Parts: sequence; structure tokens; C-alpha cells
Amino acid sequence: FIIPNVIDIPTEIKKKTSDKIRILTISILIDEMKNVSGIIKAFYQVQKKYSNIELIIIGDGPDKSKLIQLTKNLSLYNKNVFFEGFVPNSALPNYFFSSHFFILNSNFETFSVATAEAIAHGLPVIATKSGGPEEFITDEVGLLIERQNEKELIEAMEYMINNWRNYTPEKLRSYVAERFSAGIIG
Repeated sequence: FIIPNVIDIPTEIKKKTSDKIRILTISILIDEMKNVSGIIKAFYQVQKKYSNIELIIIGDGPDKSKLIQLTKNLSLYNKNVFFEGFVPNSALPNYFFSSHFFILNSNFETFSVATAEAIAHGLPVIATKSGGPEEFITDEVGLLIERQNEKELIEAMEYMINNWRNYTPEKLRSYVAERFSAGIIG
């Protein structure tokens, strides 16, 4: 049977303060595996309709400069799309609490700790059916989409922009605590 990863559960959920809807992704920037370029391309389409959105990309890797160039080519770099680089685990809660939803657009995943951490911090998620997320993403916490499907990702992003408020952050936190806390896994 599957023994999932242990997720640190925050003791409290902080309220959103941004007037813009912030979309967060955390990933090693290896595009063949994580398909961050797919998020950027879908975001480009969505921001034409929704001007009050931002995409925050946390992570580093060999494709970072290629992804930055893509955002520059789409005139999004440091306007609507922000690369934060490597962020230590201790600083991640600040990003979770200032974001409205999380996207994982991977082609391959074994579990996706970042996705589970996002839910633990009260964020609904969009995740691809890439191996691990199917084990724990339900309608209660977010949306599962097919890999390499830009149309589905765009629709999911638009859905979350309009519906992130319908997810109760404390319920999301409890969902993860009941499945992935140290006590449960132990």
C-alpha cells in the first residue's frame, strides 16, 4: 500500500490581503517534467480576459532562463508573471498565504509535496493527472486535469479565478491534516 509523504500543517490560516488574484506554482524548473511553460502559455490566454491576476513561480532549474524568455516574449515578465527563484521552506508559508490558488502542471509526479502543502495552507489546487496527485486531489480540494491539455488548464484557471472563495481554507487544512500529518502517517 502507499505511504504518503508527511506534510507540515500550519497552526492557523492567514487571510488573503492582495487585491489581485495570485496564482502560485512551486517547481524545479525542468520543463520536460514540470511543464511550467504550459502554465505560462495558459496564463497568457487567461490574463487577456482577467487583468487582475498574477502568476508567482517559485523554483530554480536548468530551464529558468528559457521560461523567463518566454514570459518576456509574451510581455508578461515582472508585470503579471514573477520568478522568485529558490525559496527556503521556512519562507514558503508567506507565498501560500498571499496566494489564492495553486497550480501543478507536471507531466510526471510521484506525490507532489508542494500541492499537498498548498492545500494545507488553505489553497485550492489545479493539478494534472501525473501519477501522484490522483491519490489525494478530490473535488473538495480542487481540480484534476489531463496532462498537456492547455484548453483544460485555461478552463480550470478561469474556474478558480471565479470560485476560489468557495473553498473553505480551514476545511482544506483539515483535509491534509487528516491524511498527511506526522501523527497520521506515523
